[in-house]
Amino acid sequence: MSIEFAGIIPTQAEAGVPRLHEHRRESDLAQSFARAGFDNVLIEGTGALGLARGLSADRTAPKLIIQHRPNEELVEAAEAFALLDCRAASGLSVEIVGEPTPSERASFVHETDQARTDEYLTLLKRLWLNDKAIDYEGRFFSLRGAKLSARRCHRTLPLMMGGRSAVAIRVAARHADVFKLGGVGLSEANDLIAQVEAAAIPFGRSGRIRYSLDIQPSASPLTKSGTRSLVIMPPRAVLEVTGRAEDMVLHLLPYIELGVSHFTVRGLQTPEDVANFGVDVISLLRRTQERTVHHRFGLHPAIRLMQTLL
Repeated sequence: MSIEFAGIIPTQAEAGVPRLHEHRRESDLAQSFARAGFDNVLIEGTGALGLARGLSADRTAPKLIIQHRPNEELVEAAEAFALLDCRAASGLSVEIVGEPTPSERASFVHETDQARTDEYLTLLKRLWLNDKAIDYEGRFFSLRGAKLSARRCHRTLPLMMGGRSAVAIRVAARHADVFKLGGVGLSEANDLIAQVEAAAIPFGRSGRIRYSLDIQPSASPLTKSGTRSLVIMPPRAVLEVTGRAEDMVLHLLPYIELGVSHFTVRGLQTPEDVANFGVDVISLLRRTQERTVHHRFGLHPAIRLMQTLL
């Protein structure tokens, strides 16, 4: 199982976290992530689509993931995705986010929002796959002669989604290529994966969904000789492990054993943080995983890591 890491380029500052933009241009940041061994760059926040257009011109940048709320014009959004998918060297993935904006919270109904998201993504896939015009009349959307003029360079548009409620899990099980666990402890991750897999059975998608975990190193320096904390970001609590890169890798390996194959790394505050995380953590984890491939029988994660360090 291949392991992927995604770095983040926010389009707006997160509270208490300095913007990477203060150190370099976005295009330079994308290159920093690529050199450090990151496979993807997640563009978060308002203006993600515009920033992605600029980064897609760099043919050596990591694969782009853009956040998208399914409340925009459906056909226009699909056109923009198709153009980006062809322009970006490694294609495009879309992370569907469902949290209401401040202006929507007063009238927000979770079940209604999920039903709308389900219909939106169903139509998005139809538009992506069809060259013929589509007529559709549904609960939330109405299309007349809708089709995409932009060429699609890839057969599918990979979608990332998450959720905790039964209805959100059902919608994600139907549509997601990658299910976002957020930041959860090992036991909750195991339970969530089991729920998603069960929900995917009626759609014929069990075993076809990948899983992603959000992780965040602490603000302390990250060096091979120093110490650093790795924070797993759950919705209601924080699991923290303190130690060197080996300790971080040892903490992540059990999640990989559960089936997690994608990690979104939050909180890297400088390009130096990005480079150090790649050298110290990503490369060590991948070397440890390579050892697994060469063993017929599974070894305890600590033994695999120890053998890698020898």
